[in-house]
Amino acid sequence: MNNQKIATELLDMAESLVASDLPNDKELRKFYNYVMSFYGQSELYPITKNGRFLPVKDLEKATWKLLKSRHEWGDGDSVDREAVRDILFDGGYEYESENSK
Repeated sequence: MNNQKIATELLDMAESLVASDLPNDKELRKFYNYVMSFYGQSELYPITKNGRFLPVKDLEKATWKLLKSRHEWGDGDSVDREAVRDILFDGGYEYESENSK
């Protein structure tokens, strides 16, 4: 998927949200870093899909899906992190197995 298509999809999703309910760019970057510190390639609970580790673009999509849902944003707390993880799992991600290391 190219960047233009991703941007268009994100804009479409964002239009349905109330701007004041959205975290700002700085808060989102902090949240992405927080989530990746748990589920990134070299972290405590790395997650993969089809043998590849979680890329930030998939994390961004899952976060926007969460923001678009009726989930009450908790300022990027552990509940938000786990909700995004669950969205990623619904999309085919899973914890990296010990056997694949």
